Amino acid sequence: MTTEISGGEALRRQAATFPIVLVTVIGQAVGIWATPETAGRCEGLAASLKPTITVPQHTRSQFFRVTPLVVVI
Repeated sequence: MTTEISGGEALRRQAATFPIVLVTVIGQAVGIWATPETAGRCEGLAASLKPTITVPQHTRSQFFRVTPLVVVI
């Protein structure tokens, strides 16, 4: 059994959905704006683009054992 939706009904459903999506997106924007930055500041453009990678001490041996396999794949 299929239920057909008339053009007017589809428009009403769409009109009811838009405010919900709008409120959700605005709420997410406010949440992002209110969240503090977790990365440290670097002086200069080049310094801010330089990636830094650290591997925790207790996982380094496993990391370096698996790295060649990851590079090959």
